[in-house]
Formats: sequence, C-alpha cells, structure tokens
Amino acid sequence: MNNKKIIYILTAAILISFLASIFLISERYKSEETFKNVELILSTQDLETLAYANEKSFEEVLQDFKEAGATSIIFREKTLGDLERSGELLLIKNPGGVYLEILNQDYAEQIEKSIISKKVGRIEIINGKKTIVIPGKIASFYSYEEGYYGLIDSIGIGYSHNQVNAVNKKQMLIIPQVRSWKNYGEESVAFVASELERMNNISTILSNDSSVVGHSGSIDLFLDTVNSEKKIPVGMVEFFNQSGLGTIVYKNDMNAVRIHSISDKEMLNFSESKAIERYLLSVEERNIRGILVKLFNLDNPMNSYDSNINYVETISAEIEAKGFILGKSSVIKHEKANILFYMLVTMGLPSAVWMLFIKLKTPFFGFICALGVTALVGGAFLLNSMLALKIAGLLLVIVYPVLAFISAMEYKGETQKNKLLNVFRDTVVISVITFMGGLMMASLLSFTPFMIKTDQFAGVKVAHLIPLLVVPVLLIFWNSNGIKNIKSLLNMAIEYKVVVLGVIGAAALGYYMLRTGNQGAGLVLGIEEKLRGALDYYLGVRPRTKEFLIGYPSLLLLLYLGLNRKSWILLFPAVIGQISLANTYAHIHTPIAISLQRSALGLIAGLALGLVLILCWEILEKVYEKYEKHLN
Repeated sequence: MNNKKIIYILTAAILISFLASIFLISERYKSEETFKNVELILSTQDLETLAYANEKSFEEVLQDFKEAGATSIIFREKTLGDLERSGELLLIKNPGGVYLEILNQDYAEQIEKSIISKKVGRIEIINGKKTIVIPGKIASFYSYEEGYYGLIDSIGIGYSHNQVNAVNKKQMLIIPQVRSWKNYGEESVAFVASELERMNNISTILSNDSSVVGHSGSIDLFLDTVNSEKKIPVGMVEFFNQSGLGTIVYKNDMNAVRIHSISDKEMLNFSESKAIERYLLSVEERNIRGILVKLFNLDNPMNSYDSNINYVETISAEIEAKGFILGKSSVIKHEKANILFYMLVTMGLPSAVWMLFIKLKTPFFGFICALGVTALVGGAFLLNSMLALKIAGLLLVIVYPVLAFISAMEYKGETQKNKLLNVFRDTVVISVITFMGGLMMASLLSFTPFMIKTDQFAGVKVAHLIPLLVVPVLLIFWNSNGIKNIKSLLNMAIEYKVVVLGVIGAAALGYYMLRTGNQGAGLVLGIEEKLRGALDYYLGVRPRTKEFLIGYPSLLLLLYLGLNRKSWILLFPAVIGQISLANTYAHIHTPIAISLQRSALGLIAGLALGLVLILCWEILEKVYEKYEKHLN
C-alpha cells in the first residue's frame, strides 16, 4: 500500500477520533450547564466582630447580610484557646500541665465531652469550681507560654450553640469547619456528630487543618457517623492542600464542592473591586461554587458595617448578572463514558504518530513508533485505566502540535514570501490540528475527579517543552537522512557566537518553563496583569497572551516569509502559541465553553495582530531598501 492511501486511512481514523471526542465534550457541556448554583459564604468571626462593634445582635447582623445576598455561614470549630482569649476560660499554669477554669458555663458540657472523648484531659473540681486538667511535661512542650497555647489551640470543643440556633432560625445554610484531633475513636467522632446534628441546613462539611478529619484515624468512621448516606458534600478550599483530601472526597462518593477565598495576607493588597473580580473569575472560569467572602476594614468595624453590606450586595448582584443562582451550591458529577468512546478517541494517537513520520518521509519508522505508542497505552490500561488515559492525553497534546507544523510547513534555503490568503489558510490549518489534539485530550479526562481537581492532567511541563524542542529539529534537520544530519550537527565545532546564543536561549527557555503552570503566577509582570484585567473586562473571557500576543503573530510572519535560515528564530514563539492552544484544554476544571471562547478569541485577535506585524515588516523592509540605496 502506498503512502498516499495510508494517509487517507489515517486521516479517516483521526476524524473518527475527533468526532468521538466532540460527543464526549458535548456531554460534559450539558453537565456544566446545569451546574449554576453558588453559595455566598460569610464567617461567624467576621459577623461577631461587626455585631459587637456596632451594638447589634448576632441575629440582626445575620438578617442584614442575608438581605444583601449571603446564603451561608461558616462555623470554624472553637478551641479551648479561643475561649481562653475571649475571657470564657481562665488559664492557670501548673507544673503538671495546663489548668483551665470554666468561666462561661454555656460551654461546660461541650468542653467536658470533647476533652474526655478525645482523651486529652479530665474535669476536676478544684476549690469548688469545674476545672479542665490537661497533663503534660513542663520540661519540654510546656516550658513557655506559647507551648500552652500550641496545645489548647489544637483541641476543638464544638460550636456556639446560640449562634447555630440563630442561623437555623434565619434558614441560612451552614458550613461546619471541623478540626482534626489525635486520639481518634468512636467516642470522639460521636461528639463531633452530636455538634453537627444541631445544624439544620448543612450544605458542606469542611476540614479545618492541614490534614482532613479522620486522616490520622479512620475517614470511613467519620463519614459513616456524620454523613452515612454521603448526601452532604465535602468542601475543597482552592489552593489549600490538605492531606487526605482526595481520599475523603473519593470515600464520599465524589460528592464535593470547591470553595474559593482570598488569604488574609493577600487581602492587605486587595481593593474591593479587585476582590470582586477575583471571586467572579473563580466562579466563571474555575467551576467554584462556594465563595468565602472576606470582609474589608474589620480593624475599624464601627465604620465599615454599611460598606461591607454594600460590598456583599455588589458581589451577589454581579454573580446573578453572570447567569448564576445564589443558593445551595451545585455539585458536579460527570461519570466516565463507555470504554468504546475512549478507544475511538485514543485511536487518533497512533494514527497521528504514523502520519507525522510519513510526512517526514520515514514511514516505516513512523509505523514502529505508532505500534510502540499503542503498546504503551494498551499496557498502561491493563495496569490502571486512569494511568492509561493520562498517558494518552499527554501524548495527544505533544504529538498534535508537532503534526500541525510538519503538515503545513517546510524548511527552505531562501526567503520565499507567500500570499496572505495562503498564510491565513495555513495558520488556521495548523491551529485546527493542534486544537483537535487538545480537545481529544480533554475528552479523555472529562469526568468528575478531573473536573473537581482531585486528579489533574499530568505532565504540564513536559507538554510545554517537548514540542518546542522537537518541531525545529524535525523541520530543519529531519528527512530521509535525518539521523545522519543530526549526527553531523553534533560533530560540528562550536563557535563563540553559538555559545552566547545558547546561553540566551537557555535563559529564555528557563523563564518560559517557570511561567508554565500555577507556579509561574508570581512571575507575571505588572503591565501584563493590567492587560489581563482589561481583556477580562472588555471581552468577558481573556484569550491567552502566549497565543494572541506572541504565538499567532509570529506564526503568520513565519508563514509569510517562509521557514528559512533567516526566519527560523520565529519558529519558537510560533510553537509556543500552539502549545498554549493545546494545553488550554488541560484545565479540565475550567468550563469547556470558556476554553472554546478563549481559543476562538485568541485566534481572531492573533490573526489581526499578525496582519499588523506583516504590514509593519513590509514597511520596515521598504525603508531599509531606500536607506541602502541612499548609502550607495
């Protein structure tokens, strides 16, 4: 069979794979479209502060913020330390450990049940008063005052029953934030369950500490006791990595809600408008369905009551204006599809690999690579289906950008300018092929664990690096004698200018790799951050700067000039743009509609800027020609 017929067959296989991926993505889109309820959450601590400062009851403050749009109140489990600092316990230093005299009898029963069930102390009558006795070694942990506080701040004793009753009366949703503890057992779990039973409308259960509740004991025991039917979602606070979070979500039947807030440190540099923008982006672009709102100017609570009411009103109005509904948060559940669809989508991977090397005039080598890829994914599937899908997804976003460039571009010795119509056509062809790979990858991973981020696309750095290195090598050096040419290149003497260019290139590559993923957020320049904000404001969905500002203009100019010994440097930013396009779809937690809009806007804006760049190039060339004639 000749290569032309093989290409027809491979093209048909790729199209079938793409159609299967479109079906899977359309099913995901339907799930996301029903996922519209958002909770607006406030903390009891903030409301307490405002109530006390403004001589209002807790109930009055609740009512005001409920009318402003708040739907839920988060209760962080109190500790012995909280009560001591608020004057409800008296700490007595003792050589044998810690003594705490109970001053507020409202908490007496809770304290007793908590410390006894958690086996951290006992209750004694000292001088006729109930006293908490927590034994310990004064020579080590309890030598300093902070040691005492380190201990008592780790012992949760439940929640304010008066505040819980007030929220129940207002029929607002409650989110208990449960503290972890060490001496885990049925008795201590039963105490926590009794505290949660007082709450009428629990919308989500949150863990307070670096490890989720039950991680040091039994997550099953905790869930079976407090949430036996698994109807209450587990809360996942964005950017707060808790040990055991994935396990508790899995054991809770993947019933989870992602919650976003702004850290206290970040709040020091935030304005109200910036905070609102952050909250809206998390809802629209990251499938967040719980917004824990941090209030402003609580260091001056007497003068910030009305402004915070207006602030919450603005957030609620903006969320509703975006088409979302304020109420008990939606829980997204999107199950895996039939295995046949995954097989059809994955079929597009070896087909693309074989086609790639046919176009490079090494079809037999391509056939061997295609068999290798099939064996790799198939073998991984026998071990672990999730691992196989991740491997296939990673290879798809590596192979398809490479195939896109090899299909539409050829290295030539000299500059041969192309017609603008052909330039636009080839840009679209390259982008469509890259897009196909990105969408296929997304279709393989579009189910609940990836959509709520308990699992993620693996190999982000690799997916950004390999095409950037492989495309120039294949286009410039590879042909039927490709390996021989590369060996000749490696045997060449290195000149100083090559070393200098290599150092500059390595530095640029290092910066590029640092900028990939969430780790590179701190490297965003101020002017770039302002540009992003403006694009979000005016376009609603921000196209990626690496695509429309760098990738597409470079690609258009490269196609216009032709890939040759003078224009080859443009290949690197052009490839970066296509890598960004493919990896847009690796953000499975981003609604697919947002990703599609982002790609479309990036292409349109990139084509426009690319045309401007070509026109500028033509003008500069004419100016240079006139300058040369003038010199001669």
